[in-house]
Amino acid sequence: MKAYIFDFDGTLANTLPLCFDCFRRVFKEFDKRDITNDEIIGMFGPTEVDILRKHLRTEQKEQAVHEFLSRYERDHELYIQPDEEIIRVIRSLKDAGYRLAIVTGKGRKAFDLTFEKVGLETFFDVTITGDEVRQPKPHPEGIERAMQVLGVEATETIYIGDSSADVEAGRRAGTEVAAVQWLPVSQTEKFDEQTVRVWHTLKDLEQFEASRRE
Repeated sequence: MKAYIFDFDGTLANTLPLCFDCFRRVFKEFDKRDITNDEIIGMFGPTEVDILRKHLRTEQKEQAVHEFLSRYERDHELYIQPDEEIIRVIRSLKDAGYRLAIVTGKGRKAFDLTFEKVGLETFFDVTITGDEVRQPKPHPEGIERAMQVLGVEATETIYIGDSSADVEAGRRAGTEVAAVQWLPVSQTEKFDEQTVRVWHTLKDLEQFEASRRE
């Protein structure tokens, strides 16, 4: 094992409550529609901007995009704070010599804002966002690009995420895969633990890492 590649929303940062709130408010303001968290999750895959452009009915799509991004930045600290346990575990992987990457469907602007504020930006060798790939997850393009930049093979890599799309993307890329539910809100509420490795706490990752060294 040479590389750990992570999803971001719901995996390294508890961003989903903020994303849900911003989407709900924008759909309410511009479309006069009430949408549920499950409906929002069903739209995930493309970036936030592409989701709004695709699913909003209003003709004021660019104004809605501006409102979403402004609200995301304005309300960020009400929802998202650095997670010291995640920082500690990522630092330990970096110190152990692993190559580290993030592959996320999040757009670059929103990603960079959160990435800086949660204290993780110094640890990762590469970050690939949703507006930097042609095919969103579950397509493996982002993971394959990250491995190419890191200089590692799929057999040397594990991909870690909180959604069924993450699991499928990792499998299609040929990596080991772990589904995680260690943050308060995950995209996929339940995984079949007979078919996929599921980590409920960061301790599960640490135990996996310790077993690799034995």
